[in-house]
Amino acid sequence: IIGVHFDSGNSCPNLKAGEYLRLIRLLQSEKKYEIFVTDAELPREIEKNLEGVHRVGKGLRNLFIVLKSLDLFISSSTGPSHAAAALEVPTLTLFCRLPACSPWLWSPMGNEAIYLQPEEKYCESKCPQNPKICNFDDGGITAEKIFGEIENYLFEKRSNNN
Repeated sequence: IIGVHFDSGNSCPNLKAGEYLRLIRLLQSEKKYEIFVTDAELPREIEKNLEGVHRVGKGLRNLFIVLKSLDLFISSSTGPSHAAAALEVPTLTLFCRLPACSPWLWSPMGNEAIYLQPEEKYCESKCPQNPKICNFDDGGITAEKIFGEIENYLFEKRSNNN
């Protein structure tokens, strides 16, 4: 069971909503994942494209109940990521390479955590140097890269349990 949180409240670098939607489509194509979107509200164009995806609804209680049931939670470095970590849910969190946004400062704590950052070369040539507008466009972090990390993490987890 995988949770995906789209919004960052413009507080940190984050993917565009369309890239999260591409990630959900990749997960759905495997037919082995149940997906929950944890945002209380989403843009209409995204909302209408979430067939087969569970929604949390409004309220912190609903969010915490769903977070605790997840096998993995995916988001940028936002409050829900920290809430999932506090509930000991494994997280895959997106970070940029700017020192002020580093996982060493802002990483979720209390859980298994995967930190995903763009390659250094991406940041050297394409970084807008403003975390509020960074969206990892043009190959920084893609749905395919996140999907690969998910598959690797869950494969290793299954292998360690056998």
